[in-house]
Amino acid sequence: MKIRFWGVRGSFAMSGRDFLRYGGNTTSVELVADAGQRLLIDLGTGATELAKQLMTGEFGKGHGTVPILLTHTHLDHIQGLPFFTPFFIKGNQIRILGAAPSEMTLEATLQNQLSPHYSPLNGLENLAAGVTIETIIPGSTLALPGFEVMTAALPARLDVDHGLPDHRRWPDRGVPVRRRVPIGRRAAPRGARARPGRRPVDPRRDVRRRRV
Repeated sequence: MKIRFWGVRGSFAMSGRDFLRYGGNTTSVELVADAGQRLLIDLGTGATELAKQLMTGEFGKGHGTVPILLTHTHLDHIQGLPFFTPFFIKGNQIRILGAAPSEMTLEATLQNQLSPHYSPLNGLENLAAGVTIETIIPGSTLALPGFEVMTAALPARLDVDHGLPDHRRWPDRGVPVRRRVPIGRRAAPRGARARPGRRPVDPRRDVRRRRV
């Protein structure tokens, strides 16, 4: 298993020498299984750099297939959506999976990101690749090619990504979803970033999951 972080920042992208060590792109993570299957987590601006690499292979020829998991739909996690080049190559098959934001479907949320008010793409239907949007229920286990992904709604007390004491006070933000991808006897968790001045979450601790 190989894991590469193409973006780790929150809120907005930055550039300059102060950001050379970890990069200035917002969140995007690539996992590649030993057998070669690929899994992407989040579509922040880091996904645009990943796209350049993907386009040198099967995705540039319209033969690429990949699932993309979204932890949640804040802008820094989907900002790379309109600029992810494999979307514009006919023949590519891309699945986008995530929990539905509050009071809106996942598809409607992403559609809004590509609306004419914000993007000249004018909608998901204008992407050349085959793109499917799938809503998951936090607490479910996903069987994806090469991966088994366990999901969980992130409790407010562990939501160091936003530093909010109670997500119910912010009905527009939805429920952040934590992913846990088993790797042999270990696991790669993904779903929260530590903020300066806050105690980070210990990735070895399991988040309580609701089975469905």
